[in-house]
Amino acid sequence: MTNANAISPSIQQQQHLQQQYQQQQQQSLQHHQQQLQHHQQLQHQQSVAAVAAAAIQAQTNSIGQIQAQVGATANSVGAIAAAAGASQVTNVSEHEEQWTYDPNEPRYCICNQVSYGDMVACDNQEVSKL
Repeated sequence: MTNANAISPSIQQQQHLQQQYQQQQQQSLQHHQQQLQHHQQLQHQQSVAAVAAAAIQAQTNSIGQIQAQVGATANSVGAIAAAAGASQVTNVSEHEEQWTYDPNEPRYCICNQVSYGDMVACDNQEVSKL
């Protein structure tokens, strides 16, 4: 019996050590799984951030292109307006050169203009000569 009693604590110690080893292995495995999940979450967040950054960059480029188009359109409109203004000034100058009138000449109608030629009558019957 002495041998049996001597063997028994040794078996118990081995079983206890084996249980401790298994617990450590499980804890280590859980720790590695948590680290893996955390790493996967970080990768996912980085992927989402990269996609968002690319979308923002694309929108920024698109806005820049639209602004450039608006600027070009504004320049075109400005050039057209300037040309129209110059044309009007030219037309007025040409008109003044073609028609000379006496500042004391009577003014007609509601337009308060002098007659540029033979004036037959005003279309508006309610308007009298000024």
